[in-house]
Amino acid sequence: SDLDLVVAGTENAVLMVESEANVLSEEVMLGAVVYGHEQMQAAIRTINEMAAEVAKAPMEWTAPETDDVLVKSVEAAIGSRITDMTLTNSDAPVEPDKTYPVAGWASVNEGADGVPIYDWKIFRNPMTNQDVPQGVVLSLPYIPIGVESTLVLTSFLAYGSSGDGSLIAPYTPIVARIYIPLNQNK
Repeated sequence: SDLDLVVAGTENAVLMVESEANVLSEEVMLGAVVYGHEQMQAAIRTINEMAAEVAKAPMEWTAPETDDVLVKSVEAAIGSRITDMTLTNSDAPVEPDKTYPVAGWASVNEGADGVPIYDWKIFRNPMTNQDVPQGVVLSLPYIPIGVESTLVLTSFLAYGSSGDGSLIAPYTPIVARIYIPLNQNK
């Protein structure tokens, strides 16, 4: 085949395109992307119909109170590493009121630079006597204060091959929204 194409998107937009092609014109490539977007509409409609059939009322949720002891212990341990953070490509300071896209990778190969993610650990927070996955501890220096961030932990950086023993199954990745407030008194 001259074109191998994967298109992902929503009802209104194409979000991602992956392709491999044998020297095709821009017109052919664009036509293929548009065709892919048109074809996904049937699946999107079906998903929306099924979601409407099983829709539940939104769950009420109240944020837990801030754990001031944990916040102060994190600030004491890594506070300047967060407040002195700069952007990699320009050394400009990170602005707390801006949103930044964040991307990164880690190798599981032995001998690679950085923390080996296959060597996951659970840390015990002495202040609250709660377990904290290694990935949370490793990511805290990179989470800006005053900016809501999404933390995605592979299972290796979360609870690994054993899970937490009760709620989190083995090999389960964790996705969490993290916000470290600017003013700790709020």
